[in-house]
Amino acid sequence: MDRIVKILHIKCFLLVIFMIQAPSIFGQEENNHSGFSIVGGLSYNTLFWETEQYLTQEETILNRNQFWLQPNFRISYSLNLFKLKNKVGVSVAIFSGFNSFGGKSKTEDSGYKDYLLFKSVEFGLQPVYSFNKYEANIGIKGQYIFSAKSKAYGTLTQDENLPREWSISDASDLFKDYSLSFGFGGNYKIRGIYVGIETWFGISNLGNIEDVHLQVLDNNYRFLLRFNF
Repeated sequence: MDRIVKILHIKCFLLVIFMIQAPSIFGQEENNHSGFSIVGGLSYNTLFWETEQYLTQEETILNRNQFWLQPNFRISYSLNLFKLKNKVGVSVAIFSGFNSFGGKSKTEDSGYKDYLLFKSVEFGLQPVYSFNKYEANIGIKGQYIFSAKSKAYGTLTQDENLPREWSISDASDLFKDYSLSFGFGGNYKIRGIYVGIETWFGISNLGNIEDVHLQVLDNNYRFLLRFNF
């Protein structure tokens, strides 16, 4: 967990330096949007999963970080705040939309593997720094999770000689129905369409099991297209 926090601090520092130096690097073409936008794309999602038994203090780490893409979609509204002398724009975007996320486990030697799939409504706020055809942003978002499903190929303790089958079960009792994330990203304008990437780090624990310390954090990495109205 400490390693994740350190990496996040380093990336935020590099983003701030980039935002300060960008106008002199890329030029000063005005690019400041105010109004509605539609944003959609795909995200690679991971779950950091750690459990600890209260009685034995035994820790188990079951990260789900195999490559798996899920869709997301949102509507945002941008409001211009001010423009600097070099025509660099600063605005704020408020957004709400649908997010599908979760994690895919590796395949164990026994053949066991599983998926955790969450569906949520998310809402957030992003200050945006615009220059030339580029944008850089940071943000914070929350989400209400209305569906949590587990899809497993057999069980972890299943005898290797027994045939495995896929099963789907409701997992909502294991997780909270809300989470918070901090993120940052950037966009580039190509013929009126913005192509972007975003990284979101979970900052609240999704785990919700009594008698077991369960730490679950979700991270997602998004490739997005944005259309302005």
